[in-house]
Amino acid sequence: MNTDHSTIDPAWIAEVVREVIQRLTNSKSSIVDESVISVRTIEEAKKSGTPEIVVATNAIITPAARDEARRVGVAIRRANSASKPAIAEKQNANPQSSLEITDREKPQRAEAIAQQLKMRGITGTAKVVLSDQPSLEVFKWISETKQAAAAVNSLASVQRINSEMSPRVWVIDMNELNLVAAVNVVASIAKLPAPAL
Repeated sequence: MNTDHSTIDPAWIAEVVREVIQRLTNSKSSIVDESVISVRTIEEAKKSGTPEIVVATNAIITPAARDEARRVGVAIRRANSASKPAIAEKQNANPQSSLEITDREKPQRAEAIAQQLKMRGITGTAKVVLSDQPSLEVFKWISETKQAAAAVNSLASVQRINSEMSPRVWVIDMNELNLVAAVNVVASIAKLPAPAL
C-alpha cells in the first residue's frame, strides 16, 4: 500500500466524495464542488446522465456553461446555505478595512474582480493594481508614491513576496493570469495582514 500522500490526486478524491454523497442521498442531482462551472462540467454531468447539478452559492457559472446546460438539458441549481455546512472562515470584522482594486488599462477588470470578492465575502486592507504592463506599473508606484510595490503572477508569488518585503501596492500581471486566477490572487492578498507603516 502506498502511504506517500503527496501522490494522491485531489481531483480523484473530489470525484470519490461526489459519488459517495450522490449515492448516500440517492438523488438525481449531482453536487459539484468546483469554484468555476464550465462547459466541461456540464459535459461531464450530461455524460454521467445527471439531469441537475448543485453548485455552491458562490460558484462562478460561465455564460458558455449556462448555454451548454440549456442545450443539453442539464439544470443548474445553487445550494442554499441552510443545506450545506459552513465552510467559509469568518473574517475579522474591521470597519477600517479597505480593499482598493484599480486598473488603468481596463477598469472593467477591476470591477469584475471586486464583484467576485464581494460575492465571496472577502474583505481586507490592500491596494491592488491590475496591469498588462506590471513592471512599468511597479516603477510608477515606487517613483510617484515612494511606496513599496511588487508585481505578482501567481498565488505562490504572493506568499514569497510578502515574506520578503510586505509591499504596500500589489501589481497583478494580467498577461499571466486569467480573470478567475486573478480573483484568487487578489483574495490571497486581501487575507494578508496589513503591512506596517
